[in-house]
Parts: sequence; structure tokens; C-alpha cells
Amino acid sequence: MIERIYRLATLAILGLLTSCAHQGWSYPETRRMDLVEDYHGTAVAAPYRWLEDDNSHETRQWTAAQNTVTRSLLDSTGLTAPLANRLTELWDFPKYAAPARRGSRYFFSKNDGLQNQSVLYVQEGLDAEPAVLLDPNGLSNDGTTALSGGAVSPDGKFLAYGLSVHGSDLQEFRIRKVGIGADFPEVIKWCKFAGIAWARDGSGFYYNRFPEPGSVSEEDLNNFNRVYFHALGTRQENDPLIFGRDDAKELGFHPTTSDDGRFLVLTVYHGTDPRNGLYVMPLDAAGQPAAESFTRLLEPGQAMYAFVENDEDMLFVHTDRNAPRGRIVAIDAQVPAEK
Repeated sequence: MIERIYRLATLAILGLLTSCAHQGWSYPETRRMDLVEDYHGTAVAAPYRWLEDDNSHETRQWTAAQNTVTRSLLDSTGLTAPLANRLTELWDFPKYAAPARRGSRYFFSKNDGLQNQSVLYVQEGLDAEPAVLLDPNGLSNDGTTALSGGAVSPDGKFLAYGLSVHGSDLQEFRIRKVGIGADFPEVIKWCKFAGIAWARDGSGFYYNRFPEPGSVSEEDLNNFNRVYFHALGTRQENDPLIFGRDDAKELGFHPTTSDDGRFLVLTVYHGTDPRNGLYVMPLDAAGQPAAESFTRLLEPGQAMYAFVENDEDMLFVHTDRNAPRGRIVAIDAQVPAEK
């Protein structure tokens, strides 16, 4: 099966190269700008800066011209249809994600085979029939609005889900009432790669976001990541600030609540560096902060740390520090540690 696809792909490439040679093929001209920028004393040429604006008329024309050339050459091989048909045949089967239980309900995603995105289902008990909770395939006419993360409240009553448009990293979060399938009116904005950490009582959740445009300079729109708490049924501008570090504006904070609801754990990251940190704060019975500040258990820059679970005040953390294959360590939630 794989060998057949490989042969088809190889023939398509050979046919494309032959077609290019026969047609004297070349890409449409790409305009060069006379632009040099100064980055801290270093001159950096940026002749194609104009292409960074993918919504400009010129960029759209350039993209259309590129696609026209590519499509004509691919179609001339006569092999694109057989390859597409075979791939479609291989992908056309039902796909399920593992179910998760929240309260008395079960949640899972399923793709019938060729759907662009998997559909989220809810099941009222093991013997009940699954019902569609959220179908992202119908969120936009062109299919470019995607489900980009989400979390169900501990009691299974609410779903916080993120949406992104046209492949953007930007997310907008909405909250759906599971029992009736309707959304709360508020929309949570200015999120990228955000985490949703529900309070124990389901009254709201912790989340991280970037500054509102206009509140900082354009250069800082991807800095000053902060953690807020959103109470259900309220406006985002009323969300209280839980944590941020303006002294280290490039740090990001991804919130998680422990399964028993005792702790809010922040994974502290710097860009894509896997060597993150962990900050922790105790929560009260309602899931609200029970201390004035976070305990900064582990600072970023030394190793990878991933919170796994806790037993009372003892946190179990997966790390690769002094363990290339990884290990689990126990850390007291109240004591900064270097394990």
C-alpha cells in the first residue's frame, strides 16, 4: 500500500520535472525591495518584506500567479488524480479519540473519515446515545474556522472552547452550556496557545492571554503574557489579573489546575525553549487563590518540567534534569526546589 503511493508520488515528480523542461518553466517574477533594517547595529536586508502582508492586493496576486503555474504543471502529469484518489481511499475510515469523563458525562471526538475536523460528542452515561456537542465543520462557509483547544469543567456542565480563523495562532474562547448546547454571551480574546484551567466548583476558569491591541506598543503584542480568571456570565474586561511578570516580559504562563482542585500550576516558558519552569499557588474549596502569591518552585532555563499529579501537598513532576530518558520527582508545593 505504502509502496504504491510512493511509486505514484515518484512518477508525479518525474513527470513534473519533464514538463518543466519541455515548457521552459519559470516562476512569476517576485519584486525585490531596496530595504535594509538596523537590528541592534546589524544591517539586515529585507527585500521581500512586502510578502509578510498576506492580505495585501499585491501579495494575493503573487500567490494566485504561483498557484496557477504550480497547478498547471501538476495537472499536466496526469498522476495527481490517481494519487488523490488513493490517499482519499486510505483516509476514509472512522477515527475516535479516547473518551474523558467529567461529572456523569463522557466526552470524545470522532471523525467519520473525510471530515475536515473531528466532531466533539457528549454522552449522558455509558448506555446513552452520543450527541453532537460541537461540530467545527459548520463554523464557517469556507471551512477555515478551526477548533483550537478546549476544556470541560469538572462537573461536565460547561465547555470552554477556542476558535482560530484562517490558520491564525490567535484564539477566541467561548463557553458552551453542555446540557442545552447554547453559549454564554461573552467572548475571551487576545489568546495564543492559551491554557484553560477550570476552578473546582465550575464557576469559571484561569487562562493566559496577551495584551489588548492598543494597550502596548505593536512590538510588545506578543509579550507580557498574563494569567486571568474568568467568571461565567461576566465580561472579559472585568476578569481579575492573577499573575504576570512585567520584569520578564518575554515569559509565558500556561495554567493548569490539579485534579483535586487544590493547586493552580503555571508552566513558565520562554519562547520555544523546552527548559521551562513551574510556579504553584494553593486554591480554596471554590477554586480561588488561597495565598497572596505563587511559590516559584522551578525557574525556566535549566530543564523540562511537566506537572503530572499531586498527593496532598506533594507534587509529582516529570523532568529530564540529570535524566536524559526522563524521571518522576516529588516536590513539596510550598518549598522552592532544585531537583
